[in-house]
Amino acid sequence: MPWDVRSACPIVLAAGLLLFAGHAVRAEDQRGWQSLGSPESLTILGGDFSVRNRFVSLTEIHAFGSEGFNEPGWRLRIQGGGGEYGGDPLWTPKYAAEAMVGYSWWRGDYGGTVYAGWAANYHDALPSQLQHGFDDGPAVLVEAWWRPAERVTLSAWSGYEEPYEMMQGGVMAERQVTDQWSALATGRAGSDDAGDYWAAEGGIGYSFKAPFMMMGPPQDQALRLFGGVSADGDDSDISFRFELLFWNRH
Repeated sequence: MPWDVRSACPIVLAAGLLLFAGHAVRAEDQRGWQSLGSPESLTILGGDFSVRNRFVSLTEIHAFGSEGFNEPGWRLRIQGGGGEYGGDPLWTPKYAAEAMVGYSWWRGDYGGTVYAGWAANYHDALPSQLQHGFDDGPAVLVEAWWRPAERVTLSAWSGYEEPYEMMQGGVMAERQVTDQWSALATGRAGSDDAGDYWAAEGGIGYSFKAPFMMMGPPQDQALRLFGGVSADGDDSDISFRFELLFWNRH
């Protein structure tokens, strides 16, 4: 899969900015900032390589409030990424970013988060193509989860972005096998101006301690790997995804 090196530039820039901001915030926290100024955060580095996508993204989620992610409250979600979309023989460079504010709540073993904000896309394609140039507009995202048993978690998400009329969603089941390992099953589907697609995947999750955090003690982190099949109206292919989750808690 040849991939234009320029497609990775936004990821490198976004990663540097987010990590620098996170370092500055946590450094100020050591000097006594209140929780509103130094929220807990979750950083997610992800990659999607499927029938229609070769895309890498970086997501930063901040939880405001004295208890961070351990209590309901406001969330800030920022995401940026770059890669290619389309399919053989034509792959089109694509860059995307979004910023959303949301509120998270739960009761017992179920809960959810609702986000709203703004999304922007740039497709490096000729004007003759259906999707080309810069487009931006409002975006919404809804996440929900339910824990029916002590070691089982079910989750779902659905989102809409006005740029290129993108709608997508998915579900995931996670079964914790040991304190470190878990089994995953997921399905996702979506549509935009270019058509519909879907993917069905299985995966594994591994939790570990990261001793290299910028400030504070080692934190619980997680790596998720997914593999399966994906398809759109024209073709089908193997699907591979990864997610690397870094938690930064007080």
